[in-house]
Amino acid sequence: WEAEIGVSVDEMAAFVNRVEDLGIKRREAVLDLPYGDLVSLLMLGKTNSAGQRTIETLSLATRSSWDRVPQDFDNRDWQPWRIRRRLSVYRRPLLALEDGRVLVSPGVLRQAFALTLYSFNYGNIPDWQASSREMRRWIGYANQTRGLAFNDAVAAKMTGLGWKVWKEVKITR
Repeated sequence: WEAEIGVSVDEMAAFVNRVEDLGIKRREAVLDLPYGDLVSLLMLGKTNSAGQRTIETLSLATRSSWDRVPQDFDNRDWQPWRIRRRLSVYRRPLLALEDGRVLVSPGVLRQAFALTLYSFNYGNIPDWQASSREMRRWIGYANQTRGLAFNDAVAAKMTGLGWKVWKEVKITR
């Protein structure tokens, strides 16, 4: 998580809590914050490039046209009919405006954090969407582990029904 996002899971959870507390204090469902204030809120005043990278990773920046993707993205990332697209508010819950302000809904931020953490943990994100080698390795491990468990469960059920079962064989067999 830290290699992918820039801060630890605990730091991210604390940041989500601080943003939510600020929304409650201000009685606002959507906060309009300067970029620097958001980084400070994440890092509790510590200047840290990891905090800036985290905010950038979680930010959905304005673009000249909604169907034009920034460098390092492809057309699959903006198309609204696709699931798991990288240019969505649930993958990038901080809406970065051109004047250095960021709009954030504490509720959406919490949901996005939970969904992203769950998706990475269970390997539900395509590995080509991960930016770090560590996360790509984790996604492969999670998918293999989950896939093998599924295969074992199906094999046990089929064996119980009287079928002869071979697990993990090449399709040519």
